[in-house]
Amino acid sequence: MKDRLAELPDNVLHSIISLLPMRDAVRTTILSRKWSSIGKFLPNLDFQSSNILGNRFSLEDSRKLDCEGKKTYFLERKLNFVRAVNQFLQLRSHGMKIESMRICFSLGVDHASHLDRWIEHTFASGIEKLDIELIDDFEAISLEKYYVFPLHKLVHEKVACLSSLKILRLQCLVMRHPPDFYGLKSLTTLSLDDVDVTDGDILKILSKCPLLEQLYLWSPSFINLDIPSCCSRLKYLDVKQSRKLENVSINAPNVTNFIFCGDLINFSFVKVTRIEHIELIIIRDCSNWIKYVVTKSPQLFPQLESLQFTMSRVC
Repeated sequence: MKDRLAELPDNVLHSIISLLPMRDAVRTTILSRKWSSIGKFLPNLDFQSSNILGNRFSLEDSRKLDCEGKKTYFLERKLNFVRAVNQFLQLRSHGMKIESMRICFSLGVDHASHLDRWIEHTFASGIEKLDIELIDDFEAISLEKYYVFPLHKLVHEKVACLSSLKILRLQCLVMRHPPDFYGLKSLTTLSLDDVDVTDGDILKILSKCPLLEQLYLWSPSFINLDIPSCCSRLKYLDVKQSRKLENVSINAPNVTNFIFCGDLINFSFVKVTRIEHIELIIIRDCSNWIKYVVTKSPQLFPQLESLQFTMSRVC
């Protein structure tokens, strides 16, 4: 049967395939050589279980298996996911434009070589938005098996994404500040959710993100968190308390929105006078928080417009 769609101009086919769900877009690459060449131009990549594996592996099916059966089931699921992503990215040449990529799947240090290759592929493409969530509903990776994000690949100013990456969201991995890290000079949004990064490393990383406007932080390693004054464009700050966190020092002068989830700890606001909205998500006793805000807010937050308290069992 004649493939009439394949006779359309390439730019029209690009538009069509860009509107498809990722799983369907991947499937089109096996239709013909024409569709294979078109598929490789997709600008926005979303690699998650439902897009790549469909209904082949279900959470309900896994619950019916014993421990050994689950181990085999999860291993096969990972192998299929990794194989599919590898096959798709192999269609693309290094440097071919990728605007955004999302990886949402439970992978750890055992799959570091694949994750490195996928992420480095985007680094060379001039990516604008990168979202790596190494967790899903099937299984959780233990902290000691977390993947280390390849920030060490960003030590040279000629790496394309250093001037293009605007949004970086990371979850369930490790982040370390490498020697000679050049910085993410165009980054406006940084979200680190359950990311193992030390106080010193996050301070160094933030000091090399001069355009940062939105920041979300939660790390099991934080003890003394310092938001430096060089984050002069930072407007939105969201901090989630870890078990070890004792002190938070905020020196970014233009923060207007501050969200904190956790119990009352030691806070220091240095020349931070533009906060307009505060949201406090409280885990235990709220009386200490109320006393702190009532006594401190007139001096610390002269422009405060709204204050919201929420009680929660967990952050």
